[in-house]
Amino acid sequence: MQSLRSFLTLIVVLLILLFPFSIGAEDALIKTNYLNVRSGPEESHSTIDQVHKGEIYPILEKQNKWVKIKLEKKIGWVSLDYIDVQNQPEAGNQLKIVYDQVHLREGPSTDHSITSFAKKGEVFKIISYNNGWYEVKSEQTRGYIHERIALEEKRSSCTDVKNKTIVIDAGHGGRDVGAIGITGVQEKHLTHKTAELLKDKLILLGANVTLTRPNDEFISLASRTSVANISNADAFLSLHYNSVSDLPRVSGIQSYYFLNNSKELAQTLQSSLINISEANDRGVHKEDFFVMRQNRNEAVLLELGFISNKESEQLLATQAYQEKLVAGIINGLNNYFCN
Repeated sequence: MQSLRSFLTLIVVLLILLFPFSIGAEDALIKTNYLNVRSGPEESHSTIDQVHKGEIYPILEKQNKWVKIKLEKKIGWVSLDYIDVQNQPEAGNQLKIVYDQVHLREGPSTDHSITSFAKKGEVFKIISYNNGWYEVKSEQTRGYIHERIALEEKRSSCTDVKNKTIVIDAGHGGRDVGAIGITGVQEKHLTHKTAELLKDKLILLGANVTLTRPNDEFISLASRTSVANISNADAFLSLHYNSVSDLPRVSGIQSYYFLNNSKELAQTLQSSLINISEANDRGVHKEDFFVMRQNRNEAVLLELGFISNKESEQLLATQAYQEKLVAGIINGLNNYFCN
């Protein structure tokens, strides 16, 4: 019986080696930038690398809401929330080129020489697949093309934040200073700093951006929501920082929504912010805040950290961490608009 099991195991291994197109073979198409690759299938595991939007990696294993992927020199785990699972095509299928002058190479890597160029719309027959590369042929030529060419057509239909109207509400302002940090930092200044940085990044990506308060001035809650309603915003983001003086060790990020049509946006932003910042995840909550209740648009309020926590306050004031928060918000918006 033992010899029979060993023989069957040997047959299975040989079949895998001889026929790389196993049923159910899949790739992970990364949907967001700065996605942490972890040593195990939980957020508690250490980060071993980062991958970025548009990159594609073979999936080796699935476990709950995590997948194990093969990088060039490492193997690690990423969350299913930030990838699209793509089936690896079988030999005999066709591959249609979606760009002009696509490189065909001698072998399955960019180290191999370019042998010819494929035209947009040209169709090839797939001969084999190896770690992200198709071996293809037509009547005229034969070579290797990276699988990203095959998936680009699907990705290009996603508009991300381009041409979206985003209203950014920097919480408080003027005589309303908001929360006060342990060293005297005023919430109104921190929210304005984040809002300005977020605005600049979104404009570069082609979004239409409006600030409810461009300066340090008092703006009523009704005026803030009116800005969003008049502009028919695709998303309204109210930025805040938290403070609980009696609990100086509390930290983390939390997101709020009121109307059910904003719940998914809140969840997507929260997940993206936690992924890139690795802050304590304080969850997504339904709350009857005026700027969300009176908003006809999809509206979310973000509490981006605790300035009553000394370590957190110092971190929140740095440009590097502000960049992380803004990247988390933008990744969340991109993921939301692409779903």
